[in-house]
Amino acid sequence: MMSEYNAKNGASLNKLVTENGVQLRRFNDDIYDAFGDASQDVFETVQQHSPLAKKIHDSFIGARKELGAWTKISDQAYVQQRNRVLGV
Repeated sequence: MMSEYNAKNGASLNKLVTENGVQLRRFNDDIYDAFGDASQDVFETVQQHSPLAKKIHDSFIGARKELGAWTKISDQAYVQQRNRVLGV
């Protein structure tokens, strides 16, 4: 499923840029910081809803930390090096 998702996103992005003249721009760090602050506020509110909500929140945060550590040395590192080597 993830491969299909990525393949379709790549094809769709190419179409947007080549056929529709879309110009891509990245968000700056201030915008990402604001996203992070807002999501933290939501997490704080949701986890206070009930003991179950807190348990789910804590599980999610733990999984995110573990996945983030793994992604840095696996998928993220691989894609960065592949793109560097192949000039992507």
